[in-house]
Amino acid sequence: MPASKAETVAARVAVVLAGAATGALAVYSDRNDALTRTESPVILVELVDEDSRAFADGPVIDEDLLRFQVCVCVRSDSWRTVADAVRVAAHAALVADATLQALLGYSLRRDRAEWRSADTDVPFGYCNQIYQCKYLTRNQGLDL
Repeated sequence: MPASKAETVAARVAVVLAGAATGALAVYSDRNDALTRTESPVILVELVDEDSRAFADGPVIDEDLLRFQVCVCVRSDSWRTVADAVRVAAHAALVADATLQALLGYSLRRDRAEWRSADTDVPFGYCNQIYQCKYLTRNQGLDL
């Protein structure tokens, strides 16, 4: 079964980050399970949303704006410093990847970032780096 362009992008992001020297112990797509104390830092790759509009005047091609997030989760007293270092390394790997450039041209951009901490027995916090990118798809299918 063919994957949508959005899923193809998310899968490639996960592959790039898993192979990059980001400082993360693991990369997951849409993980819902709690992290243990020893699993940190990790990166979660999640699709956020996708907006579509007709491209040019024809009904055949759509221009899609995809937003996805690279969430760095850290259990540590210095979670924000650790998360930021992973975020910086992850961004450098993503913008340098030739396969992502082939999929997206140079449309990959940081949209916004957010940091949050949580009150747990071991300090925990995360940084979500949200990205946006554009690509074209056929109106009759989401895979090209």
